[in-house]
Amino acid sequence: MAAVSQVAQLERTTSNISTLVHENYINEVKPWLEMIDPVAALFTQIGPGGYSLIGEKLQFAAETSYSGGFMGTDGYLPDHEQVNPQELNTTPARLYIRRAVDNFLRALAVRPGSYEDFFARLQKQMLDAVKRGTARHIHGATAATVATFVSRTSATVLVIDAGYGHASCAPAMFIEVGMTMALLDVSNSYATIGAAEVSALTYNTSSTTATITFSTDIDTSSTGADGDVLVFATSSTSTDSHYVTERSNAPLGLMDIMDPDAAATTLLGLSESTYVRWAPQVRASSDWGHVELMEFVEEISAKSNSEVNAQSHVITMQNGVRIELAKDLLPYQQQSNLGRTLQGGWQTVRVGEFDVVASHYHLQDVVYCLCPEDLHVVDLDGEPSVWAGDGSQFSRIANYDGAEWFIRHYVQRFASRRNNMGSLTGVSNPNAERYNAHPNS
Repeated sequence: MAAVSQVAQLERTTSNISTLVHENYINEVKPWLEMIDPVAALFTQIGPGGYSLIGEKLQFAAETSYSGGFMGTDGYLPDHEQVNPQELNTTPARLYIRRAVDNFLRALAVRPGSYEDFFARLQKQMLDAVKRGTARHIHGATAATVATFVSRTSATVLVIDAGYGHASCAPAMFIEVGMTMALLDVSNSYATIGAAEVSALTYNTSSTTATITFSTDIDTSSTGADGDVLVFATSSTSTDSHYVTERSNAPLGLMDIMDPDAAATTLLGLSESTYVRWAPQVRASSDWGHVELMEFVEEISAKSNSEVNAQSHVITMQNGVRIELAKDLLPYQQQSNLGRTLQGGWQTVRVGEFDVVASHYHLQDVVYCLCPEDLHVVDLDGEPSVWAGDGSQFSRIANYDGAEWFIRHYVQRFASRRNNMGSLTGVSNPNAERYNAHPNS
């Protein structure tokens, strides 16, 4: 059955020869989308000296308190005081992208008679998928919620909202026709209600909702309820032996590390109620503008006992929030100029004192104050790469003249310190839908 499933997938993706060849060579296929995100550059690489790998756990130590300072006496020395570090741990995520090719089409669709070398185009699509997945994981959470269920028109047509599971966030930024998703029952330990392939998508049913049409039933027994989550899945058949959803299998994202929705009490094995200096600063916005931003930054500095300045921290937000901030600065002498250069060549913009990074994938009503020095990414096997452990990157598809291959990446992202960072939530962004990654449909 597995071989049949692979062949079916292959035929869905490579059977239309007319789209692969052309009378005249026209160089290459131009992409419509750019899957890039500057916030990913804020996570700095950490090498083996910064953590231990014990079994499947990444372990490292961090101090969550401090010992006493100088004490005035009449000559007698004070008792010994010291603080032991706390051990934190997390499980690395295993990320995969899988592709297949029909050997006949691979041989046929080559230059100079095609739009572009067929196989080269598939390889480029894989690299774009790596970037897209990275952006989604950075801004999301290990729960990997893509959107949440609102209502159904039928077993195949669902209205969704809450991208990343965050209220009113654009829900379909990462959804395209042909992707496989699963609907999970929140009230039943996130059990699968159904899984299916996306066949059509209306991005803007309203300013905060979208509508997905699936090729087969996904709300199989009319059991979907408002708030149930949609995630990506390995197969549209939930009884397949390789079926698994991405829920709890994604790396940690900013929704875990910064917890803007106050959804968690423990991270990396440490309780925020027990170790109160482990929690980030989370505050609700009351009057978004440069004054509130200054107040928030100073609060983070005071609560963490650390300096928070343009050299140590970066402010991130959705593009619409940055525009609202710029409007607030217009009555003054606004200085918008280039700031620091991040990994990968990203250039920040200096607004007032701080470097500001804007992303259309960002939560639409949250502003983060992040310290790149304390945000880490561990690439256990280096950069994402095509697996070729048996001597070739290709594996023959049983009973079919085709081959498959996959990219793998073992990675985790985390913070070694959180109380010197913060989330300002409920920030005014009246034109949020204009600056998200949805097309105008």
